Amino acid sequence: MKPTKIKLLFAIIICLLPGNKNILAQDKTFGYRWIMHQKDWYQKVSTDEIDGQKSLLLYARSNAKGKIGTLIPVFQLDKNGAEITITIKYKSNNCKKTWLTLSKIGECERIIANDTIILPTKNEWFEINRKVKIKDALLLNVILEAEGSHEKENKLWINKFGVYANGGRLRNEVITLNHNNTLSNDNYRIKTTARKSGNNKENLSSKMHNKELKSESSALEKLPIIKLNNADYSEIPSMNANILGIGETIHGSKTLGNVAFNMIKQRIKENNCKLVLHEFPLESSLFVNRYIKNDPRFKLEDIERYMEGSLSSETTIDFIKWLKHYNTTHNNTVSLWGMDLESMKMAGGIDLSEFVETLFKEQRNAQIDSIVNRLLNGESSVSDQKELTESTGIIGKCLTEDEREIIKWCLLTNQTYKETYDRLVHRDIIMANICYKLIEMLTKTGETTSIYGHFSHLNYLVGGDMSRHDNYAMGHYMRAQYAHNYQAIALCTYAGTTLNALTDKVIGVAKLVDAPVGSIEHNLQTMAKGMLYLPTKYLDCTYMVKMRELGNSNNPQQFFYISPKARAEGILFVPYSVAIEKSEDVLKRYLNYIDNTVRRYLEKAKKQKKQ
Repeated sequence: MKPTKIKLLFAIIICLLPGNKNILAQDKTFGYRWIMHQKDWYQKVSTDEIDGQKSLLLYARSNAKGKIGTLIPVFQLDKNGAEITITIKYKSNNCKKTWLTLSKIGECERIIANDTIILPTKNEWFEINRKVKIKDALLLNVILEAEGSHEKENKLWINKFGVYANGGRLRNEVITLNHNNTLSNDNYRIKTTARKSGNNKENLSSKMHNKELKSESSALEKLPIIKLNNADYSEIPSMNANILGIGETIHGSKTLGNVAFNMIKQRIKENNCKLVLHEFPLESSLFVNRYIKNDPRFKLEDIERYMEGSLSSETTIDFIKWLKHYNTTHNNTVSLWGMDLESMKMAGGIDLSEFVETLFKEQRNAQIDSIVNRLLNGESSVSDQKELTESTGIIGKCLTEDEREIIKWCLLTNQTYKETYDRLVHRDIIMANICYKLIEMLTKTGETTSIYGHFSHLNYLVGGDMSRHDNYAMGHYMRAQYAHNYQAIALCTYAGTTLNALTDKVIGVAKLVDAPVGSIEHNLQTMAKGMLYLPTKYLDCTYMVKMRELGNSNNPQQFFYISPKARAEGILFVPYSVAIEKSEDVLKRYLNYIDNTVRRYLEKAKKQKKQ
């Protein structure tokens, strides 16, 4: 594939996906924060002035549904007769149908009812006011949906939108939490822990705050919070879990990365952890595993160069070096694999070609070179696949049985999800399937698995808030597959810095938005200094609280309402975050995934021509 063709393909892919400008247009329209559905998305969202009125304009895709939603807390309303009024003024052009879906979310974020308000398709302005009972709802998810026709442009204009109750307009946030379970210094007790030398453990009980909760309807009697000392995580019950998901709520934090890897190191040394899964591509981890299993052909500098473009590569590289040293003295018993796929099929082909090329660095021949070249160009044949994945193949005979199975899996999944868009919208189910495959293939009875990634993926429900309630997180599928054998905890912080995308073209250190009053991070910050662990089993299902969830972009809207009890086994809190440090050269070079992939392809293609 020629370089100009590659760049054109990438440009088309970018245009097909909702861009930053569209996201800005939908961010705070009519005073509400809107989130685009990840699978059923509008082609474009912008502002428009039509008939002398400023409006939100949504373009529905031809013969496809579009969904955009906002989540509104309603737990502060009187539950005995709670009623809201929704007002919307709109007009449409060429849409098959338009409607509002109201999802009433109750205890532990369960959807207790869905109501539909049909918006008759009108080519002139039309206003609807509808009253809706929301008894027992704690959160309300309002989703604006439209289905496009076969026409080229399917447009929906919104001129006015509001949700009202008790004579006032409801917002995406409320100042105070529901009174049932507000955390404060008066309703918790802290248990501190310390470790003696060797394997002896001693629990020290603090004399601080040992009062019972006095909430009228809460099932709580006590709220024990564990204060962690000297980076010892033994008192966290989930450290004994068969499969532990450690989910960071922000990317690019050196602090949270170190906490996560220290927990994994402790599980390796004390909880028989033999498999570590990380949120990086499965294809590239073939190279990483050879390195940590002490194969001299695979060099750290190659891994560093490949990984330095990710936001948290420094902590990952430190762990990779530690794991190689550990395996040296423990018979190479611990494996580290990626649980993700490359975002582009082409990048996966580059990873596989580099793995094979490095494996046969000293014994190259024309047949292997030909297979490597076709892998690079995504053109591997059925014959190539046999040579790779069968024990008698020219490449397969030099691989372990596990490697042959994983390459077979990569090739099959790459064929199933050829397009970048498909990989992105099905990412969580792909990651879950990879985890199933690796856990069943690589672990034995009594051995444990540790997973590290974004809490958005590892929690038990969905990514973000409930505006994407039918887009389940990887952790949801893991919970369904392994029940309580899969346990997730959230890593969060009150304030500090992180390495993030400041704009769509600039990566740098960003200051985190301070945790607002009423958030779980703010509540934990007020309790005590230092690292704390809050088991969620002591929380009530009605406890809805704001919590940070920040990915790759420095979004000023960093907090969402969740039910901690429904999302994880516990919350590990660190007061302050320090950002990952990278050189300016690295920031300029590699933090654009598409540019990085093009660079890798061009370098390898040039190298192939020289040989």
